[in-house]
Amino acid sequence: MELTPDLEAAFNRQITLEFSASMVYRQLGIELAGRDLPGMAAWFRHQADEEIVHANKFIEHVTDRGNTAQIGAIDAPNLTVDSVLDAFEASLAHERKVSESIRELYRATEAAGDLDARPLLNFFLEEQIEEEATVGEICGRIKLIDNDGPGLLRLDEELGQRPAGTTEGTPAERASREPARARPQACAWPSSPSLVSSSRPSASACVSPHAPRHASLPASSRSGRTCSRSA
Repeated sequence: MELTPDLEAAFNRQITLEFSASMVYRQLGIELAGRDLPGMAAWFRHQADEEIVHANKFIEHVTDRGNTAQIGAIDAPNLTVDSVLDAFEASLAHERKVSESIRELYRATEAAGDLDARPLLNFFLEEQIEEEATVGEICGRIKLIDNDGPGLLRLDEELGQRPAGTTEGTPAERASREPARARPQACAWPSSPSLVSSSRPSASACVSPHAPRHASLPASSRSGRTCSRSA
């Protein structure tokens, strides 16, 4: 079912906000790289990539519904960062802004009786709880560290351990979006030369790989982040 014009416009505003969030995180990464904190800078760059993954999910939903996705105007980030805490508090404020926008989008779809948007928006509602909790935890730890240089460097090292992602999501997510016929086939070639009748394996010799999703991060991490709560 196609989105109504009003819902299409609302989804496009969300798409634009996700790209805007990516720009905010890119700028915060630049700010912390300038303070010789490469781990935190990398964390923000990875976060920026994740926001583009989020935007892509909304774009796919809009296009799959037969509507047109459109990125709106995006202003350059206007940030004042005088400390590491400022950077992460700016991040937390932006996550809260995104969370409220998604809640507004959910309310709009519910009011319109649009059931098809529920799975996507439920995913993002849960995702934003984790996003806010993770950044809030980092803010709390920075406050505990205060001006302790070694403590700040330890946190920088820890956040720098966050694995890099891509703007296209994880391999499992990318595979799930591909039509089955387009997925690569793992072919088992006959071991005996006498069984090989042509240069191609038979269709029955090819098995589609369906690797299960698995957690590649430590159990203590949250949404791809490696920070843990202090005792």
